[in-house]
Amino acid sequence: MSHCKGCGKRPEEIKEYRIAASESGETPEEFVRTEEGTYNPRTERFYCTACYIAAGMPLGIADRETPPGCVLVIKDGETNEP
Repeated sequence: MSHCKGCGKRPEEIKEYRIAASESGETPEEFVRTEEGTYNPRTERFYCTACYIAAGMPLGIADRETPPGCVLVIKDGETNEP
């Protein structure tokens, strides 16, 4: 089951996905897997709109791996470095 990386909610718990899924004849889970640009099929995580904005609108999918030697600044000085 997929869930938001930020708030932990599943697609059926998020109103915008319930509405969009009903309009397209899918379940909220199916909608996220096929239409949500931040969905990561490896981890089954995505960002809902509120968490995407709160995270600073990161490019790419949730839990994106950065190439060796790259530093991804997450927020206010936090990075992906150990």
